[in-house]
Amino acid sequence: MGRIPKPTAVKKMEGRKYGLNENEPQPLPMTLESLSPPEFLSDEAKEIWASAAKRLIDLGVLTEMDAPAFSIMCMTYGEMMIAYKSLQEGERISDEHGGKHRSPMAVSWDREFDKLLKMLKEFGMTPASRAKIITNLPPEGKGGKFEDLLD
Repeated sequence: MGRIPKPTAVKKMEGRKYGLNENEPQPLPMTLESLSPPEFLSDEAKEIWASAAKRLIDLGVLTEMDAPAFSIMCMTYGEMMIAYKSLQEGERISDEHGGKHRSPMAVSWDREFDKLLKMLKEFGMTPASRAKIITNLPPEGKGGKFEDLLD
């Protein structure tokens, strides 16, 4: 198995000019005003949905087609936070000889963290992955606070 090929749209967003497949089938762009979280999400998962969905929609990164992947990312965050809270409560595992073992919640936290990091990268939600994405928004700090007066 080789690398998973990047879609042409992602390559364009990264600013690439060469190696683009212009004949690649393209989905029609879908603009959203908002996207409601699915009912099955935990409270922890709904927290990240509420904080990130609107920003990603405004950037054009989150579309209706991306909702299942975004739901999985939110679910992963929720599971990671549940494991984290359990670890904060001091859950420890001891064997019959008094030896300390790694908590199953620590293992769960590690696994969920790795999955979450991969999903965050898919949506450009880490500094390195965000640097590769080009949006139509003006860069922060450009235009200044008087830009609205010019309109």
